[in-house]
Amino acid sequence: MKKLLSVFSVLFFVSYSFAQIYMYKDAKGRIVITDAPKGNVKHYKVFGSSKKSVANSFSKKKRKRIVAKTDNVLINKLVSKYAKKYKVDESLIHALIKVESDYDIHAVSPVGAKGLMQLMDRTAKLYEVKDPFDPEENIRAGVKHLKMLLDKYKDTEKALAAYNAGETAVEKYNGIPPFRETKRYVKKIMALYTGQDYTVYDTPEEKKTKHKTVIYRYYDEKGRLCISNVYPSNAKKVEVLR
Repeated sequence: MKKLLSVFSVLFFVSYSFAQIYMYKDAKGRIVITDAPKGNVKHYKVFGSSKKSVANSFSKKKRKRIVAKTDNVLINKLVSKYAKKYKVDESLIHALIKVESDYDIHAVSPVGAKGLMQLMDRTAKLYEVKDPFDPEENIRAGVKHLKMLLDKYKDTEKALAAYNAGETAVEKYNGIPPFRETKRYVKKIMALYTGQDYTVYDTPEEKKTKHKTVIYRYYDEKGRLCISNVYPSNAKKVEVLR
């Protein structure tokens, strides 16, 4: 109780003493109370003045940071590689992969989309993908396709809608199609991309489902049997246990 009172005492003091006081969490998760915020602060509380006047104190530039990432070193390297090659924001690619497949290399959707970036057979053929479950082929084609859509629509949300529902649907409705799944899909990726809680857009079924860990079995270059949850980039034959 004493600690709580102390915090309110501090807030009262600083609010009374200065014209503009901000409270926010920094990059390390520490609570900061100051009259001179540093960097791009997106979420904050204001004490002693109006929110409108505070807005001009912060950078209006959108934060670009990786908000989704896997512990799979191979996937991270491939995302970085093709993000640079096709000039697509790495954060956006990770957000898309997270929502599309939850980083499951062997994911297959009910409609037949395959792999990390959930390539349909027609898309895979367009980008000359021989094995949609090969991480590099899948990411290369997926990022190249996303880049094409971004260049075509000049709008991230429209490009994501086209990635999900197809270009014909976006052009028919002159924007994001009124499909519940597509609208939710775009919102989830954009929320994750901008550092928001994307799980608020989960369906009841998704909220009940726990993402499974994929286990791989393979032999290394010395002939030793290995079992791991990290996809082996150098193994010639990989078996999925679960």
